[in-house]
Amino acid sequence: MKHTPTLSDQEEKHPDWDRVFSATPEFMAKSLGNLKYDQLQEFLRLLAQKLKDDSLKDAKRGRIKLATELNQAATHICAATEHIGKAWLVCKPYMGDAPSNMTQPLHIDKEIS
Repeated sequence: MKHTPTLSDQEEKHPDWDRVFSATPEFMAKSLGNLKYDQLQEFLRLLAQKLKDDSLKDAKRGRIKLATELNQAATHICAATEHIGKAWLVCKPYMGDAPSNMTQPLHIDKEIS
C-alpha cells in the first residue's frame, strides 16, 4: 500500500522546491508529461482547484490582485486540462486496456465573487 503524504497545518505554506521534492523540476516535468494523459489531466485538475481555492481565500482577505492572478492561473490550467483530456480520448483506443480516470467533464468548484 502506497503512503500518500499530506500537508499538515504546521507545515510551510510556500516551501522551496527542494524541501518538498527530491527530484529536480526538470525531472518532475518530464515524469508528469510521461503520465497517461488521463492521469495528467487529473493532476492538472487538482492543481487548478488548489489555485482556485487559494484565490478565493485571498479575495476574502482583500488581496484582490493576488486573487485575480491565481484565478487566471487556475482558469488557464483548467483550459490545458481540457486539452489533455481530448488528447487522452485520441490516444485511449491505442492504449489497450488502460482505464480512464476522467470520464466526467471538467469542473472547478467555486467562483470568485
